Order: sequence, then C-alpha cells, then structure tokens
Amino acid sequence: MKKILIVILLMFTVSSCASSPAKMPQWKADSMSPEAREKADAYYHFMIAALHEQDGEYDAAMEEYQAAYRLDPDSAEIALSLVLLVGHLYLAVIHPATRHALRGMVVGTVREEWAREHHPRWTPPPA
Repeated sequence: MKKILIVILLMFTVSSCASSPAKMPQWKADSMSPEAREKADAYYHFMIAALHEQDGEYDAAMEEYQAAYRLDPDSAEIALSLVLLVGHLYLAVIHPATRHALRGMVVGTVREEWAREHHPRWTPPPA
C-alpha cells in the first residue's frame, strides 16, 4: 500500500510539472529607462563575446566586445575584457618573442635552436 501511494504521488508530481509550463516574469522594454536598456544590451553583448572567446572565435568576440563597449563605455569589466583580448591576440600573433611558440601550438614543431634557447634541458630526439 505504501509503494502504491508513493508511485501515485510521484506520478502526480511529474504530470503536474509537465502539464503547466513554467512562467518567468516578463519585463517590458517600455518600462526600462533608455540608460538601463543600453546597459542591459551592453551586458548581453559582453556575455556573447565571452562565449565566443571561450569557443576560440576571437573575431566574433572582438566585435561583440566592441559593441558592448560602445553601449557602455564606463564599464570597467567591458573595457578590461577588451584590452585583455587585444593583448592576448598581440602576444599570440604579433609579438616576436612568442611567435615561435605559436608555431609550435599550430604546427606541432619548433626550430631546434629555439627549443635549445628556451628549454636548456631539451635534447633532440635520436635520429
């Protein structure tokens, strides 16, 4: 009898959750001030940019960060993220000291003299 009661209670709970969709309170864009709307749009672009950056889509991330910064230029978070992304790209692609490391990440090999200079204990593989 106890098992039947538990099964019925479980079925009732599952069916009641499935039959009525969850309703989130709806914000009307009209009720927001233009400043609040711009800030919300800026943080939307900021989050999309962060997702693009995590996926390695740096061009799309840069565009989204720039859109976020245009909407909210006073945000330290947005400005810092934009600067960090630009710095990261500079160090990865343009800076001469790290260019060889990028080749190693992309191609899988580095020049022997670079390996000796940066990793003194490295020994070449046997021929």
